Amino acid sequence: MRDGNPMKAVYADLRKVHEWTGLLLQKVFETFQPDCVVGIERSGTVPSNIIANSLGIPSYSVRIRHYGSGLPPIELYEDPIILRPLRANVEGQRVLVIDDLVRTGRTLQKAVLHLREKGAIEVKTGTLVVKPEGLKKVDFYAVQSEDCVVFPWDVGKQDEFRSELSQTGS
Repeated sequence: MRDGNPMKAVYADLRKVHEWTGLLLQKVFETFQPDCVVGIERSGTVPSNIIANSLGIPSYSVRIRHYGSGLPPIELYEDPIILRPLRANVEGQRVLVIDDLVRTGRTLQKAVLHLREKGAIEVKTGTLVVKPEGLKKVDFYAVQSEDCVVFPWDVGKQDEFRSELSQTGS
């Protein structure tokens, strides 16, 4: 619940994902020209690949775990952990890191530190959806929402989500 109101699930289909990715791309391109894009596995790789293909630049990924797979996600670790580090060479490059949704910004912060350790000269962050508490933690975003956004790659988790909501009285 938020402010006494039940949490609302908003389903974002692929058309909506493309729309939001286009909005994000416009905002990024106004002020930043990345050399490559790094998606946070698994949910950030779809928008990161769309952006990389649109810009004609390489797309890589890094696997960082902060939340569980439930809907809404449950925080597993206070500090995100890197499960699979970046394998690409980004030394001397301007890197755009993408995730699908930002709540606290801690996952993106972990990615930024990791990419700087790998030699990136500039790292900017982007997301399709940002929660109000994550606004100051991301450089670019398509939309802001307090709702629980369910993406196409979350398919199969809806029953778990409904069960969790019913247990909380939402």
